[in-house]
Amino acid sequence: MIKQLYFFLFTVLALNPVAGNASDTCVADKIIFNNGNYVGAAITKTIAPPLISSLAPADDATSVSINVNLVITFSEAVQAGAGNILIKEDGVSVQSIPVSDSRVVISGSEVTINPADFSNNVNVSIEMPAGSFQDLFGNDFAGITDVTTWNFTTEADITPPSVTVSTSAVNPTNVSPIPVTITFSENVSNFIISDITVSNGTASNFNSVNGTTYTADITPTAQGIVGISVTANQATD
Repeated sequence: MIKQLYFFLFTVLALNPVAGNASDTCVADKIIFNNGNYVGAAITKTIAPPLISSLAPADDATSVSINVNLVITFSEAVQAGAGNILIKEDGVSVQSIPVSDSRVVISGSEVTINPADFSNNVNVSIEMPAGSFQDLFGNDFAGITDVTTWNFTTEADITPPSVTVSTSAVNPTNVSPIPVTITFSENVSNFIISDITVSNGTASNFNSVNGTTYTADITPTAQGIVGISVTANQATD
């Protein structure tokens, strides 16, 4: 006699996990019985959210390069959800990158974020809202919503600023005073007019344009070569 096969459709939790995700809870949407005997289940999705497997730089890392990429490795393949990745330096928000931005690259379970360079010698923390990333079944990543889960300290700046002195006056010139511009390679402080050394002339009308650019007037004392230099170890970055 041919036994009749009956199908009953309903949801059952906590059957076998999806291959490769042993910790997942799965949903079976079709339980098959043959004359009252269990035959099998068709498992279609996982309901467990993606979890962080590793972070780079690691949490609490020190002396991290200021131009490092941020890498999150999840427990399973993910896709972009919605929201912004928030980057703080010493508790102050300095960058906000949408998860859909081209600076966020997803490859399977790995997410690489390419932010602008960080400042030197600061504590950097990374935050992102729940749902910023999802697994391929649409389950939301819980997010990082505090400043301690992923934070690290950047390297100190050990490179001193360089400086150039320029003028719009031609050489030789009979212009007096001679306007000069002093430009540093990065923001400096404590630079004052007495840090300008002039041979055969004097400096006046000193002005700070911004953190890297300063101007002054140089008045020659007599005809001949006028030399201008910046005293070392006075201005600091």
